[in-house]
Amino acid sequence: MAAREEVLALQAEVAQRVRAVGSGVSPAAEGRPVPR
Repeated sequence: MAAREEVLALQAEVAQRVRAVGSGVSPAAEGRPVPR
């Protein structure tokens, strides 16, 4: 189902943001601006 694939994609994106924050690297520096 497409919905399941969208959820997996969102989870992957969130995981990347969490890893970036955890390593002290700004997501914006990776070209991925984070809305606040």
